[in-house]
Amino acid sequence: MFVIASRQVTALRTRYSLVGNKDDRFDAYLLADVLRTDRRRLTPLTTDTDATVGLRMLVRARADLVKARVAAHNQLLTHLQLSHPGAVGLFHELDGKVSLRS
Repeated sequence: MFVIASRQVTALRTRYSLVGNKDDRFDAYLLADVLRTDRRRLTPLTTDTDATVGLRMLVRARADLVKARVAAHNQLLTHLQLSHPGAVGLFHELDGKVSLRS
């Protein structure tokens, strides 16, 4: 399986026709012909390795944790602004070591 970007297909249409109109049947012919004649220039799609899948899972988990931390921080800030507005400005970082010990 090969991935060919839509911009490449648009550029390749001029190879066969000056009109350049979008036509699914013509595009299918064009892609088949490009695959036949220019296969050496195309990069085949490779499947992800186990390491790549694991890394992708870790990155998604980290992103979820960051979103949860930001949401908890915003909830705490809103609660403090409503219940103790003077306490919000006392600390440089709301979730810093000093403010969490107080």
